[in-house]
Formats: sequence, structure tokens, C-alpha cells
Amino acid sequence: MRSTFLLLSLSLGFCTLASAQHGTAPNGYYPGCSTGDMWTGMLGAVDDGERSITLTYVDPKQNRPETFVGVIEDGYIVSRRGGPPHQLKPSELPLGAQLTVYYCIEHKKVGGGKTAVNEVFRINNVTNLKKGMFEFKAFR
Repeated sequence: MRSTFLLLSLSLGFCTLASAQHGTAPNGYYPGCSTGDMWTGMLGAVDDGERSITLTYVDPKQNRPETFVGVIEDGYIVSRRGGPPHQLKPSELPLGAQLTVYYCIEHKKVGGGKTAVNEVFRINNVTNLKKGMFEFKAFR
């Protein structure tokens, strides 16, 4: 009985993880720019200069990869292993890790035109210590 429950729990967890590359954030406190977008995938690349991360998800049904590129917001403050608080560098995140990120789509001027940039304000299991104004938003 116990092994059946464990097997069922693991398979349900895998199914949830395997089908959740883009989703809607649960209710909570988010910045005003948030529309409830979140993305889950494996960390494949980082760039400290651009502060960008690249997540990849492979759809098991179609065997087609999907990619998300986001820029970690300035001032994403972390404290690791009791050390002093500092701004998170993308290279501090382990390559190959499964991450869920919450982001806002910001429109910024780049080379004379506007470009949409996915600005990451939250990474699951990487606490942002930045003090700021958050508001409660209900997403459905």
C-alpha cells in the first residue's frame, strides 16, 4: 500500500513537472508589472554581463524544445550560507537545475526601437531580499 502511494505520488509529480513550462502564478504578492507569468525549465545558459538566464523545456509529446530567456532584475539581493547580502549573479545558479521563474514583460529601447524583455523578479528557492513595493494580485 505504502509503495503504491509513493509510486503514484512520484508519477503525478513528474507529470506536473513535465507539463509546466509556461504557466500562471498562484495568488500572492507580486510587483505591479506582473501579469502572473511564470516559466519552468532547465537552466542551460547564463550571462553575468547581461544578467540573463536561458531555460529550456522539451515537450515529451512532440520532442520539441522551447526556450525562455530572461534578465534577472537589478537589485535581486541574496545571502548564501550566512554570507553578506549581495546582488545575485546568474553564474551563481547551477547549470542543469530545474528552475521556476516569475517575470514581467518590460518594453525597453534597444537600438532605436522597442524590444520586449522578460525581467525576472522571482526565482523559486532563491529568495530575493530586495525591499520593495509588492501588491496582492489574484491570478486565475
